[in-house]
Amino acid sequence: MRACFDDYVQSFAKEGVGLAAPLILKQQHSERVAQECRELSSGLGWPEGLQRSAEALGLLHDLGRFSQFAQYHTFADGSSVDHGERGYEIASRCKQLSRLPDAERTAILEGIRHHNDRRILEELDGQSMDFLRLIRDADKLDIYRVVLEAIDLDGFQELPKMLPQINLQRRPSPEILDELLIHQSCSFERLRTLGDFLMIQLSWIYDFNFPMALRQVHDREIPTRLLKHVEGDARCAEILEKVQRFIRDRLARR
Repeated sequence: MRACFDDYVQSFAKEGVGLAAPLILKQQHSERVAQECRELSSGLGWPEGLQRSAEALGLLHDLGRFSQFAQYHTFADGSSVDHGERGYEIASRCKQLSRLPDAERTAILEGIRHHNDRRILEELDGQSMDFLRLIRDADKLDIYRVVLEAIDLDGFQELPKMLPQINLQRRPSPEILDELLIHQSCSFERLRTLGDFLMIQLSWIYDFNFPMALRQVHDREIPTRLLKHVEGDARCAEILEKVQRFIRDRLARR
C-alpha cells in the first residue's frame, strides 16, 4: 500500500519541477498521520495487524487532496470537491486493499470517506467506527503540527494558495468568534482570515475521541501555541479558557 501511495502521488509531479509545494505538504502530512495512527493504535492495545491497517489508513486518508488540487487549485472542499469522498473512490480501486479481511478493508475505506466530515458518522459501528475515530484524532494532531511550523517559518505564506478565500490577517472575524462562543464550532467555508483559521482549529479540540490523543494536545501545549499567533480580544481568551477547561475535565475522567 505504501508503494501504491508513492506511485499515485508521483503521478502529479511535473517533469523537471516535481510536486507543487502544497502537494509536498500533503505528502509529508500523510506520512506523519500514518505514524500518528500507528502510535495511537499501539497505545490503545490494538493487535499488530490492526495497527498496520490503521497506519495504512493514515497514509491513504488524504488521497483525494492530490487530484483536488490538480483540478481545482484549492483545498477548499466547498468550492471544489469533497476530498474524503474522492479519496474513497480512488482507494476503492487499490488492489492491495482487496487482500485485507473485509472488515478491515471497509474500515479503511470508510475512514478515508468520512475523516473530514464536520461531525462523526454515528451510523458506523464496530471496527469502522474505531478506525474513523482514530483517523480523525491523528489527522488533527498533525494538522496542528503543520500549521504551527508553517507560521513559525514564514507566517504560513502557502495558506492562501491552498485556501484562496483566506488571507493572512491574524485578527479573527467578530462573527466567527461569536459563533465559536455560542456553538463551539462553525462552518469552514465561512473563514476569511488566518485568525479565523486558527480559532476554528482551537475548537477542533472538542471533537477529539480518545483521551490518549487529547493528552498529546495538552502535552504539546497546542491551545496556547495557536492563540499566541492570533491578534484577538477578550473573546479569544475566553474561548481558550473554555477549551483548556474541557481538556482538564476530560483527562480527569479517564
